[in-house]
Amino acid sequence: MNVNVKIIGSMAFGLLTGVVASNYYHQSAIDEQNRLVAKLQTQLQDNKANSSGTTSNKTYAPPNKLEEAVSIIFELEGKVAELSAELVEKERQVAQGKAQSTLAQVQTEDTAALASKLRSPEFVRESVLPAGVLPVVGEISSQLKLSKGHSERLSKLLQAKAEADYSVINQYQKRINESADDADLFETEQWLTRQLTKNAEDYEGQLGEFMSDQQIEDYREFENDKHRQQYAVDASLVMNEMNRAIGDLTDYQRQEVEKLLDSNGADIQSHGLGAIGSPYSGTSTTAVPRQEQLEMILTPEQLQQYYSFMASGAELVIK
Repeated sequence: MNVNVKIIGSMAFGLLTGVVASNYYHQSAIDEQNRLVAKLQTQLQDNKANSSGTTSNKTYAPPNKLEEAVSIIFELEGKVAELSAELVEKERQVAQGKAQSTLAQVQTEDTAALASKLRSPEFVRESVLPAGVLPVVGEISSQLKLSKGHSERLSKLLQAKAEADYSVINQYQKRINESADDADLFETEQWLTRQLTKNAEDYEGQLGEFMSDQQIEDYREFENDKHRQQYAVDASLVMNEMNRAIGDLTDYQRQEVEKLLDSNGADIQSHGLGAIGSPYSGTSTTAVPRQEQLEMILTPEQLQQYYSFMASGAELVIK
């Protein structure tokens, strides 16, 4: 992005320099005309003063011819100024058009490049994962009163787990794309659960090398609290969206949906320690109820209204 901005800046500066240089050239021509007019006017005044019509030390030109020349020069001067102004305006328009065209092209290229960068494994490992890991390490270190050395060790371990989870998710997506039937899909889902659970177990085992049993339990409770907090936020959003999507939602239906959300919140699936701070850990805290659950509370028309509302929101996000 910075390189493209520099390119645009350089191009704009070059175009501006061209306009200024062109304007300076035409202004110089006008100045030269002004000097010539002044010289001729002086000569005309001298000739008019020479009432005898005889020659003198000064160059003499017939008054009628001199006045005609001055008139022509004034006319040319006006045309030069007019043409210069038109030229400057046209060059300004051309420069603006080129700058806008270049900017639009760069923006299109930047959008595609940025999307590609955000999906790249390098960007995820170098930017996305650390952004999730470091704040969590700070909170845990404070709550568990870890020493600086143990805090740094925790940071390295959680970063390594986040990278391992990300690698598993990448493999999982490839296997899903290659799955031939439902049996393959089921096996792939089972494989994903096993791999993420193994990553969490390995992580917890490494934590045991410098954390006490009580610290590990406190760590586990810390993560459970985070899961519950996130789920509460999601559940509130679901309830608000449902109220907006379904205009005839009754009080009884609202109460049933709230009970359903509370029940689902008590069944958060976690693949062990290290889920908080690892965005690819596979831990599910989504509050969106399953369709079969909603079918027991909402009418078919209401259910259709809710899913249509959700789909329109997803389209806005994509756009």
